[in-house]
Amino acid sequence: MKLRYLTLFFALSLTCSCFAQDRFLESDVVMDHDTMFLKKEMHKITAIVYNKHGDIGYFKNGLREGLHKEWFRNGNLKDEINFKNGLKHGEIIWYYDNGEKNIIYNYKDGKLNGSATIFSKEGDIIEESIYQNGNKITD
Repeated sequence: MKLRYLTLFFALSLTCSCFAQDRFLESDVVMDHDTMFLKKEMHKITAIVYNKHGDIGYFKNGLREGLHKEWFRNGNLKDEINFKNGLKHGEIIWYYDNGEKNIIYNYKDGKLNGSATIFSKEGDIIEESIYQNGNKITD
């Protein structure tokens, strides 16, 4: 019985280690031409970068992938930007330092595509537009 539990423990340990991701503190990496490098060795990273506020985002072979975040000095969220293969892709939200949404854009393959909404600091809609392939098609 003990051997069964011991075998199960080692199997689970190996499985978990396969899914572990490298994590680097923001101060240990450097961005150059939209590519993230580890400062010590200057090689492109495949890892999560984080700071005191939380996870900044995942980098695959140095390029941004998935949701990335930035914060104001006061700790409030500054932006949430989605990436695919290093290009903006999907919904992107910028915030005012008071926490209210500032701008919501939609991107596809690095170009504005879809709705774009700009808000006042009080949360009222100032402007709504539609973009297609980077070009504004409506106001």
